[in-house]
Amino acid sequence: MGKEVDLAINGDFHRGFAVNLKIRQHGDKIAGVPGRLPPYPELQEHYNHWQALYRNLDEVLKTLPLKRNAIPTNSSDALPGCQEAADLLTEKFQQWLRSAEFSPIETTFRNTLSPEEEIWVLLETDNPKLLRFPWNLWGLRADFPKTEIGVASPSFRAVGNPSAPKDKVKIMAILGDEVADSDVEALKRVSDCEVKWLVQPQPKELDGPLWEEQWDMLFFAGHSWSLDDDRKGEIKLSRQVSLSISDLRIHLQKAIGQGLQLAIFNSCDGLGLAYQLAAGEDLHLPYTIVMRENLPKQLAPKWLDYFVQEFTGGKSLPGAVGEARKRLQSLEANFPCASWLLVICQNPAAAPLTWDTLRGIESGIKWREVCQQALANQRRLTTNPLTAGDGLEFEVNDVYVPLGLMERKKQPKPQPDVSPERGSQLYEKKA
Repeated sequence: MGKEVDLAINGDFHRGFAVNLKIRQHGDKIAGVPGRLPPYPELQEHYNHWQALYRNLDEVLKTLPLKRNAIPTNSSDALPGCQEAADLLTEKFQQWLRSAEFSPIETTFRNTLSPEEEIWVLLETDNPKLLRFPWNLWGLRADFPKTEIGVASPSFRAVGNPSAPKDKVKIMAILGDEVADSDVEALKRVSDCEVKWLVQPQPKELDGPLWEEQWDMLFFAGHSWSLDDDRKGEIKLSRQVSLSISDLRIHLQKAIGQGLQLAIFNSCDGLGLAYQLAAGEDLHLPYTIVMRENLPKQLAPKWLDYFVQEFTGGKSLPGAVGEARKRLQSLEANFPCASWLLVICQNPAAAPLTWDTLRGIESGIKWREVCQQALANQRRLTTNPLTAGDGLEFEVNDVYVPLGLMERKKQPKPQPDVSPERGSQLYEKKA
């Protein structure tokens, strides 16, 4: 992980927002500045208009194939109308972020950070409406392409214990209603993970696994939704049974205490779930990935495949989500605003997360440097630290050994088919 940016924003669209920026490297603050975002109640109206059109696409998108520029027979003006509303929302949102009161934030960002480094921005706010906006559209990301923006609650505390080193990541996977095997194929292909599959379980079937076993990741695929102004979330276990995070609070608290670090909800409208897993139920799970809005069924396995490839391949969690987001952009001709959906919710007290840290392997080790140093040691004539301290650090390539050529004398070959008597004479000493 490169530099980390804390962006605290508090207020509302009618009175405006107070903003505070802090930039950290290796945990140390290296820059900071206050700023503001002006009142803009019309921006919320633009979002509500886009949201209504986007949610009306559900029936249209159900039958739409993934190939580019496919035209559904039942689309009428739904897709173009939604895209127009998205373009207007993008324009107004970016215009708001370019306001003069906010410019100290962007100026400090640009003057302190480099476009070449990976940057993790954590937006901390207690305003749920602000989390709905697609912060990946912030204009400066065009100049800082390795920037990923997540969200957090201002109320947090450290939880859990570091995982002990192990060969495989342990995943508890809950598959709800209308989930096919192909929807989770990406998880099944990962060799260094152990998955416990619970298909349309009854609530009582979650008791034993969550209480008695240790998990690194919780995964859910199916249907979900947010309630109470994104302060509550529910998942659908089966056609008849739904469950809220509060129903599982005690079990999840135990699982987090035993090392659960990440929850992924490959389902719709998950900000309420993320809030409850953070401050809402005082659980403070280190990391959660949810969808900001409804997730088209065709995209559920696609983004998961993109993400798993990057995450298990060594990228940080924000880096892997960022790569998945970029690849979703190529599908936006048929699935408007697909790249807006992914949201990482982080406990600010949590350490950076990679696949290796889920396995309990210490992060931050520079393996290339370790291997190069080991190779350098092997090339020395001596690895004795005492002689090395005296300056005797000759390397193999520094040693010159002159070589000479010698004629090899040919030994007489024994004759074939030698009689026993003749054979004995060969070994007699000659006068």
